[in-house]
Amino acid sequence: MQGTDKRQLANAHFPMLYIVGGEEDMATPNGKEDYKNLEGVPVVLLNTVIDGHEGSYYESHGGKYAHAVIKWLDWQHKGKIAESAYFLDEKVFGMEFPGWTSIHKNF
Repeated sequence: MQGTDKRQLANAHFPMLYIVGGEEDMATPNGKEDYKNLEGVPVVLLNTVIDGHEGSYYESHGGKYAHAVIKWLDWQHKGKIAESAYFLDEKVFGMEFPGWTSIHKNF
């Protein structure tokens, strides 16, 4: 986030998910910087050039952005381990979210 003290990232103690909307998205540089600087916690960075900063939340049921968030929450908060494939398995991710890219670390 603009204006956020990046030193606070060292205090993170839970898995993090970032979803950004391509290079035109004003949040992309900060999301990439946070991803680079986060250490010691699992982190996923999803990037789509399809929807931009506004995402797909305006679509029916929130579109693919909401779909990704629900999968993340089901995995992280409901313990649905199978949902991890959407974030950690490149083939599964690509089938579910065509045109998106995903990177992850610390898992």
